[in-house]
Amino acid sequence: MRFLYSTMDGLHFYTRHGNEGTTRFPELITSQIPKGTILDGEIIIEDDDGKPDFEELMRRFQVSSLRRIPSISKTKPVTYCVFDVVYYHGERVSHLPLLEHKEILNMRYFQNYQG
Repeated sequence: MRFLYSTMDGLHFYTRHGNEGTTRFPELITSQIPKGTILDGEIIIEDDDGKPDFEELMRRFQVSSLRRIPSISKTKPVTYCVFDVVYYHGERVSHLPLLEHKEILNMRYFQNYQG
């Protein structure tokens, strides 16, 4: 599932259709992403063989109960696979060459992020 991770105005996660998903994925919340950053990527749930399981992800996304979310985030955690950076420290960087995007993503802020 395509997902934007934004620290532009607080911390928010959005689907590509603009649906807010922040409260549904507490395991992705971190203070390691610099303020003013928008990351583009996908969230996945791995099956027993380590492959993405889209159906399980859809079931997980349907959970909206604030009481169930903390436990399901531990039993069925998602992983955020970042593939691009759109804004960094409040500045749009999407127009930069791909190698510069990769340099930003390889910076120390993102190297230890396990979301």
